Amino acid sequence: MQFRLYIGSLLDITSTDLEFAKEVMIKQFSNFGNRQPFTFQDVFPMKESLLHIGKDGPHGYGWKEIRSIVSPVFTTGKMKLMFTTIHERIETLINVLEARIQKDDCIDIY
Repeated sequence: MQFRLYIGSLLDITSTDLEFAKEVMIKQFSNFGNRQPFTFQDVFPMKESLLHIGKDGPHGYGWKEIRSIVSPVFTTGKMKLMFTTIHERIETLINVLEARIQKDDCIDIY
């Protein structure tokens, strides 16, 4: 199995095909040398998730500092205001995807 994912403008290819992995990681390694690990550590000191925040990042942010930045966005009042819009957008997306799936077996969601 193989699929493509765009992270912004960067293409990320994920595969469970062992031969494909050997081709990229061993046989053609020099052609794929500019890989960069996907990490948030340069911005916030997150390891795998928000639960692994520590003050060892380059800016010294910890959970308390990040929470003070993020919390005002997710107040109860703001979430209630956003709910209808988010729900409408999700319904529209589902309808569009269902229509596209009826036409094609494979769709590109980028």
